[in-house]
Amino acid sequence: MDLVGAHPSPRWLGRIALALLSAIAASNPAAAQPADLQALVQQALDQPMHVAITDTRVTDAFQTIERESGVKINIDQDCLEMLPYGAETKVNAELRNIPLRQGLGALLASLGMSFEIRDHGLEVVPMPALARLGRRATFDELKVLGTLSDTRWVPGGAGLETFRDRIQFNQVPEKDPWAALLERVQRVGAGKASEVLTLACKSLGWVWYPSGHQIVVMPEAKQVERQLDHMIAVRMLRRPLVEVLQELGRRAGVRIRIEPEAQAALPASTRQNFSLMIENASGRDALDRIAATTGLAWRIDADAVVLFQPGGPASRTAESAAADRVPDPVLFLLSVSLPDGRGVVQIPVRESDVSPELRRFRDQKIDEFNRSMQELLKTHASGERP
Repeated sequence: MDLVGAHPSPRWLGRIALALLSAIAASNPAAAQPADLQALVQQALDQPMHVAITDTRVTDAFQTIERESGVKINIDQDCLEMLPYGAETKVNAELRNIPLRQGLGALLASLGMSFEIRDHGLEVVPMPALARLGRRATFDELKVLGTLSDTRWVPGGAGLETFRDRIQFNQVPEKDPWAALLERVQRVGAGKASEVLTLACKSLGWVWYPSGHQIVVMPEAKQVERQLDHMIAVRMLRRPLVEVLQELGRRAGVRIRIEPEAQAALPASTRQNFSLMIENASGRDALDRIAATTGLAWRIDADAVVLFQPGGPASRTAESAAADRVPDPVLFLLSVSLPDGRGVVQIPVRESDVSPELRRFRDQKIDEFNRSMQELLKTHASGERP
């Protein structure tokens, strides 16, 4: 083929430049400037595309769009596991001379997802409402998410009223939750229905997620409790405690933070060299294991889990002190060898799990220890040799 005199279009020049910069970034991250890469990604997102995707596996669909646009699209396994058939879920879409930003956004919205621009590509992320499910979504639930993403609400319009028969309030303390939600939706103003509903719920301390054809609205704290009941796996060996908590939070789908004074009270070895290895355990079990190992306690505070030092500073308010009281604390971890002898399982034992006699024995031993330590401190203070 004779290419003399041929001139690549600006669209293809952009793809070539983006591919070259992406390759440079992959082989030598310091050589490519993130700002340059992001500018090219933005430019590629605004270019018109024509791609027909028919009954295609979701990962194959993204590869087709990658080839046509030159933009790398990343989706991790955790994200794929939220779809009805995982990576085998099939999609249909036609991008007919529309910007990639618009076409890809519509395709992802039908999957309950969106995208974020990273250094040299796009990262597919679940909508918060999809992540709150804590399981694979059904096609009915994806349809609800897609409808809310495609629908625009404006103040004074029908908006939320058209979804009235679909909304279910769960453990919401308001006397008239519908009136409260309707007022907040009007206050938020115009926008995508999914975004307006999220902002309105957030202002009331609520969250929402699809359930079949319905939309469930519940308090943030109750949603955190619900998330902590899901089974997860975490494998973190000898890592800083903060990193372990971040990974646990990511796996459980909740925010986890540790109070500064509680973190400062821990030994340096615990703060810097912590391990958490759990398989098919709930988020609650993981938090109980951390509590039993560190001596800390945890509570749900609005939309997050907080690790704290029991009986902390006296400056705490009565309300926060009441929240700090753990109703059924973990006393110790019971180590049980697996039948095949290849490992050990640690089971958290709560106060309610032990007999009254064992609890009294524990209290007696704690009292004896406290008296011994008090005598030792008195002797030390008087200058006698302990």
